[in-house]
Amino acid sequence: MLKRFILFMMMLFSFTGCAGVVAVGGAVSGYVVDNFKGLENSMPVGMQVSMAAVQHGLNETGFGVDIIEFGDGTYFVRFANGKLEGLLKLSQQTRKLTTLYIKVKSLGGVVREASVERTVLEVIAEQSKKLSKRARFNYSGYNYIRAKASRFSKKMGRYRRGADLKLSPSPKKEWLRIKMPSGNMAFLKGKLPAKKKS
Repeated sequence: MLKRFILFMMMLFSFTGCAGVVAVGGAVSGYVVDNFKGLENSMPVGMQVSMAAVQHGLNETGFGVDIIEFGDGTYFVRFANGKLEGLLKLSQQTRKLTTLYIKVKSLGGVVREASVERTVLEVIAEQSKKLSKRARFNYSGYNYIRAKASRFSKKMGRYRRGADLKLSPSPKKEWLRIKMPSGNMAFLKGKLPAKKKS
């Protein structure tokens, strides 16, 4: 019986990953590490304040927010700094509780940068405590991403002007295709840069 119990606990632990607790700014935050999902943390603030904290936290750690994807109670944020690239997923659990999932890797690489993930989440958590309840993401310098190649179609998200984005031509002139952080395809208005003559 004891052997079966030990075997069951070993199997359960291998599937669920491991949990740790980290102190952040005098408060205790629970982090769950999952080999497939990266690092996860919840903050006692709403979605809009969380998004503002993400912007401040990423700026403070030297990252630029390149793409924001809107969803039903969920936001995706793609960020980079020329050496590292990452993805944040924000899920609204209640009006005053938001869960963040983060994954960071070297640009074009596959290996997770777990220590960077932890630091970024800590800084975002600290920022969430400093910000006003009315704080919002500053979308100055961002343009809309659309569901279709039309300015009248649904807004899927925003992108930062000047960001290094992976774009491809679309059938409609002056519109480009972009793969969103969720994997969905969307469109933005613009032109691919002309190829340099060799």
